[in-house]
Amino acid sequence: MPRNREKTLGGLFTIRIHHGGKFFNSPTIRYEGGCVEPCENCIPDVMSLITIGDIVGTLGYTGMINYYYVMTGKNINNGLRMLLTDNDVLEMIK
Repeated sequence: MPRNREKTLGGLFTIRIHHGGKFFNSPTIRYEGGCVEPCENCIPDVMSLITIGDIVGTLGYTGMINYYYVMTGKNINNGLRMLLTDNDVLEMIK
């Protein structure tokens, strides 16, 4: 699930969660289809992999799920990263 993040006032931020689509890898990486759901007013100090899982759970997903994000200032071809740990989440919200 690629993510897009927007900072708001007060240090809060919004994550746009892309889900229900598919990744394709030829000729370049792309994500097609699905929906985009905003998760607004996220608090950086409490954001963790568990929090991401809780957010994704509200969208109806359960079980083992791979989470991905695109690094700020990059595109899907040179900035796609997998979220595996809370440290990865901290990198995502920088």
